[in-house]
Amino acid sequence: MFKHCIRLICRSAQANAPLWLVLITLSCLGAGYFLRDIRIDTNIARLLPDDSPTFRSIRALQEPLGDGGYFSILLHGGDRAALREAAAFICDRADGLPEVAFTNYRKPIEFINTYKYTLLPVSTLTRVYDYALRLEAEVNPFGTDFLGEDNGGAGDKAAADTVARNKQRSLEKSLEGLSSVGEFHENDTGTVIGLIIYPKSMITELERVRRLNNLLERILQEAKERYKVEGDIGGSQIKNLREYKSFVEDVGSAGGVSMLATLAVLYAFFPSLRLIPVVVLPLFVGLAWAFAFVPHVVGPLNLITAFILLILFGMGIDYAIHLVRHFQLERQSRGVGEALYATFYTTGKPVVVSSLTTAFPLFILAFSDFRGFSDYGLIGGWSIVLMLAATFTVLPVLLVLAERLGLVSANVSLSGSLPPPGRKTALAILIGICLLCGYSVTSRELFDYNFQAHSSDLEEAREFDVQHKEVFRRSLVPAAMYLAPDLQSLDKALAALTGAMERDGSTIERLASVRDFAPSEEDFRRRLELIEQIREIFQGNWYTKIRDPKVCRWIADFRSWQAPEGPATLASLPPEIVNYFLARDGSQRFVLGVYPSVSRRNGHEVLAFCDELQRTALPAAVEGPVGEGVIFGDILKIVLGESPTVFLLALISVALPICLTSSSVREVVLILMPLVAGIALLLGVMGVIGMKLNYLSIVIIPTLIGLGEDAGVHYYRHCHEHGYDVQRSQKELFGTLSACSLTTMIGYIGLIFASNRGLQSLGTLACLGMVCLWFTSLFVLPALLKKRPAATDGA
Repeated sequence: MFKHCIRLICRSAQANAPLWLVLITLSCLGAGYFLRDIRIDTNIARLLPDDSPTFRSIRALQEPLGDGGYFSILLHGGDRAALREAAAFICDRADGLPEVAFTNYRKPIEFINTYKYTLLPVSTLTRVYDYALRLEAEVNPFGTDFLGEDNGGAGDKAAADTVARNKQRSLEKSLEGLSSVGEFHENDTGTVIGLIIYPKSMITELERVRRLNNLLERILQEAKERYKVEGDIGGSQIKNLREYKSFVEDVGSAGGVSMLATLAVLYAFFPSLRLIPVVVLPLFVGLAWAFAFVPHVVGPLNLITAFILLILFGMGIDYAIHLVRHFQLERQSRGVGEALYATFYTTGKPVVVSSLTTAFPLFILAFSDFRGFSDYGLIGGWSIVLMLAATFTVLPVLLVLAERLGLVSANVSLSGSLPPPGRKTALAILIGICLLCGYSVTSRELFDYNFQAHSSDLEEAREFDVQHKEVFRRSLVPAAMYLAPDLQSLDKALAALTGAMERDGSTIERLASVRDFAPSEEDFRRRLELIEQIREIFQGNWYTKIRDPKVCRWIADFRSWQAPEGPATLASLPPEIVNYFLARDGSQRFVLGVYPSVSRRNGHEVLAFCDELQRTALPAAVEGPVGEGVIFGDILKIVLGESPTVFLLALISVALPICLTSSSVREVVLILMPLVAGIALLLGVMGVIGMKLNYLSIVIIPTLIGLGEDAGVHYYRHCHEHGYDVQRSQKELFGTLSACSLTTMIGYIGLIFASNRGLQSLGTLACLGMVCLWFTSLFVLPALLKKRPAATDGA
């Protein structure tokens, strides 16, 4: 069947080359029409499966709740009066925009001073009581700190201490802020004033973010000119916009670098500029066919699939390199027709096998729940198949036309190969690889749980964040948010989450809801009781011995402040407060925010936080949670849960076609040896140099599994056809396989210089993996093939 198809393709290419060229051109023009619809969406939620509870909650709550995202404007460069007038002007203009829910640049100072410490929930006041006891014990030389307890082993105690320190810092910030409340959101010196702008709904489309940002930029510019101040826009929404801009620039620059580097490698391998179009055009045609379906089947590209074009360019060029080089060799002794048929029949077989074994692991990814895997696998696998189809339909035509135009030279130099080591040395290398891999896997953690390490490192964002933290001292975005339909449901949810927060080892630092400011009568009385108990501890002047003036100041304020007789009501809350805790769609539902006591950057701690929320039973009417922490937690669960299975299935999918096309177990083992040894070497080197996988770069492992057997297939088949003459195989294949490995690496090299650290890690890991696979394919495998297998001795 294969022989018949190849003969038909070669005859048709010779007889109807111009017609084929016209048909190919028309197909590319048709594909180009659909390529214009390709978009990139860097929203991290797109990596979740559509049927996951978190993604369903995001879609259900995006209008009433949003995602906590905001725009932040920091004004500076003028006197206080000018800064405040400019802030009022910007908020007044922004409030008139239909996309804006509300703005805030000042605090309800009168309300806060009236209710002050009664605004702290019972759980927080209980911690203040314990903190007061500890302060007294530290100052009193005869006191004993009875609050210190042994929390178990060293690891558990360290983790518990970290959580305790985070909660302590948060408590101190709350008390310090209440003791000296300023009317405006400004830094300590009053030289920078900040304002927050919240959009009406969750902005998941970056085009909408860009439009609103442009409107705010115009308003800011008008304020600068009118009040003679300076200012900058930042916040979580601007961060997303900058990440997107940086991401697109990285992909574009990496693509340019990869393209030029690939052409340079091709010129070095085929020292003829006229032949390069023959090699690259089938690849471009296949990619055009493949990406024409992406917008309509997969949708927008995500954080992981956005750079797949670079990878496919490096992977797909391999097929043409093998076939064009073989055609050059065949032309030394055959006519055009015979050389074309011999090329596609002999080298075409391993090309088909290697491409399918590359595509199969990618198609395995398509069944993953993690859309970073599934979209990547579907696009990658389909692209490999169509690039293979383009290679077998377009390349024969181009070779025929190139021959007629005199572009193909049969003068091929095969010098420059490196001899493989001896068999004993190769076996020693394999043993060393196994030991190195075993050491790295068992003694080191190979997955990076630090989310922040994968974002873009933008200097302008860092400078803005420093000033932002001086103005807004606490996080403005909860890690998780819920929506309650009424006060009764809200109270039940608060009771459940408060119970979880008060347990030892809880990862919840605080809750934020309208009940902080408008508590029930019973809750308010309980707060008053705790405030009186804390006042009793502060009797006397012992607190004046405390060295920290901020602590002394809030204790003095706490002692002198007079509590109101009754709680504030929901109707009496100022808009600066109530806007944060009511749904933005006018439904009068209540928002409940949850802030963690653990780092949002640490995946281990984010998982613990999400698990705690999942274990806490809330009323059925309460919707959620949604939020950045919940999204990252779900991504980690899916990636870590599916990765072992995906890797195993990818390896099986590679081995299966090799098993079906091989004649012995020995042959299968030898072909797969470079792949297994190369992956093991990669893991070993990663452990030694401290490199780790992350939720972006982990997708490279199945890709390397698909690529790793290519050289083994080509090398074994060539060696088998020439009587296991390893010297000849090494001489004829070393340059070709090295060029293929190099062009594949080049697809990733540009990513190493990206500003996005996730792309950097992905490019570095891929390049290192390709080097490991190149080494095991061209040095270890040839050494094991030096002796002809006994089964073929009499052949």
